[in-house]
Amino acid sequence: MRAAALLAVATTTTAVDWAAPGASRATLATLDGYPPPTCTCAATLEGSVDDVVDALLDPGSHHTWVSRLDESVVLAKDGAELVADADDAQVVYYRFALPFPCWDRQVSAALFCDRTEGGGARVELRRVSLPPPSEKPRRRRRKPKKRGDRVVGWTTAAAERFVLWAPPVLRNKVSRVRPNVEKQHGVVRSDCVTLPAFRVTYALQPRGAGRTRVELTLGADPGIPCPPWLIRWGLGHADRTLEALEATVAARAAEKALRRGKGRPAAARDPSVVLLSKRRPARPWRANPFRKRP
Repeated sequence: MRAAALLAVATTTTAVDWAAPGASRATLATLDGYPPPTCTCAATLEGSVDDVVDALLDPGSHHTWVSRLDESVVLAKDGAELVADADDAQVVYYRFALPFPCWDRQVSAALFCDRTEGGGARVELRRVSLPPPSEKPRRRRRKPKKRGDRVVGWTTAAAERFVLWAPPVLRNKVSRVRPNVEKQHGVVRSDCVTLPAFRVTYALQPRGAGRTRVELTLGADPGIPCPPWLIRWGLGHADRTLEALEATVAARAAEKALRRGKGRPAAARDPSVVLLSKRRPARPWRANPFRKRP
C-alpha cells in the first residue's frame, strides 16, 4: 500500500506556479550544440538540489514522470568512455510514444552530472552510438547480379523513407529490407526509428529554503520535418515534465522520511495478531505433561 501511494504521488502532476518570477513556459530557441527543434523552460521546484539530482540520476524510473516516455532501461552503469567531457556516465535506452507522423522514437543516451559554482548542478543526456552486440557469423550470401543492383538500391532507399513515416505495425515488415537497422545490446527495436540527434540538459541552482530553480533545455531531431501543431504539442509536454519532476522529488522525499521513521502513519494491526497478544502466557506445567500442576 505504501509503495502504491508513493507511485501515485510520483505520477500525479502538481501545479507549478508559472506566474512566479523567473518561471517561463516552454518556448522555441536556437542554441549551439542542440539539434532543432529546441525548446527551453524554467521553474522553481520544491526540494533541494541534491534531491532533484537524485531523481534525475535514477534513469530506471524516468518513464514514470517524463512526459510521453514509455520505456527507460539502463544499458550500462559505466559509460564514461562514450562521452569525452564526463568522468562518470550511465548509458540509458529511451523509447518515446509520439503522435503521427512521428509515432515511436528511440534513442540511446549517456546520462552524467557535473557540479557547478554556487552549489548548483548540471545533469545532461546526450545521444551516443553503442557498438553492436556480438552475433554469430551468418552464411555469406551470393552477390546479386549487376542488373539487380539498381533495383536493390531503389528498394532500400524507398524503405528508408517509408519507415520514417510508417506506423509501428508496418515497420517490422519493412525492417527486413533495411540493411542498416541499428541494434544495440538487443534493446533497440526494429519497429522504432532512432532519433538522429538528441540532447537534454537540466541546469539546477539553489534558491534557498529547500527550493531549486530548474532550467530545462531539450533538443531532439525526429528525422522528419515537424509540422507547427506537433511542435506546439511538444512544448506543452515539456512543461508537464517539469511539473511531474516536482511531484517525483516530493514522493522520494516522503519515502526517505518513512525510511528514517519520521512521519510514519499508524498502520492497522492484523486482528489475528491482536488476538494472539491478548492470550495468557503459556505456563511451564503445560509444556511438560509429566510435571505436577502447582
